[in-house]
Amino acid sequence: MSTLLASALAIRELNEQTACPPRALIDACQDALGRIIEASRSWPLAAIVGMPIPVDHLLYNCAVVLHRGRILGVVPKTYLPNYREFYEARHYLRVFDEAMPRYGITVSDRELACAPFRSPEGRACFAAMAAAANTAFANRQVITHRVRELFARVFGRDARALGLEVIYDVCHNTAKLERHRIDGEWLELVVYRKGATPAFGPGAPDIPAAYRDVGQPVIIGGSMESGSALLVGASRAMAETFGSTAHGAGRTMSRAQAKKRV
Repeated sequence: MSTLLASALAIRELNEQTACPPRALIDACQDALGRIIEASRSWPLAAIVGMPIPVDHLLYNCAVVLHRGRILGVVPKTYLPNYREFYEARHYLRVFDEAMPRYGITVSDRELACAPFRSPEGRACFAAMAAAANTAFANRQVITHRVRELFARVFGRDARALGLEVIYDVCHNTAKLERHRIDGEWLELVVYRKGATPAFGPGAPDIPAAYRDVGQPVIIGGSMESGSALLVGASRAMAETFGSTAHGAGRTMSRAQAKKRV
């Protein structure tokens, strides 16, 4: 399913780079969808698959809802940004653009478009983000399970005996409701970590009990030329960064620059 979703997101770029529509890729996605539909006959659940759907010489990025061998519906994505990254905040950029005048909000940069948290637009954005985070957690659980199965098959031992356990799992680029001290007063805030991840210090109630005495595990992913780091959150982070840190090594140039130079 992840492959089909990636195809749906990348297909517009392929169209721009080729003289004719990538018919072979569309056909491959449709063939794969057919196999998933057939396999779903025995599934006691509904599945949603990302698909590029051609209609009247246009390509639509759609969600196909499946249940027990049947397509229940096809929903095209709306409020598409005009670039190729599909985060929830950017998905809602146009929604917030239209909502801000109603709430008397002005911003200096369109990327800061927003709406009151308790407004219908704010609640919808937060719910979509929560659903995306839950999907990410579930997806990584499936990936972890498959990796365990592979190791068990190769080494001929149970995954538990091999010690294949998850140390920690955390999402980044998400918003959370948290309590922080501002000018000596404890307030409930919406903390949105863009390009960042939580790094709560020792004793923070949001940390699982297993790590609460030492601080939240923090994984700083490396790059092709630098190593990764496994760290713990510190009390100082709570005072200086709302308990946040970077979620990776970063990059020396934007994706657009890299595409031009490489």
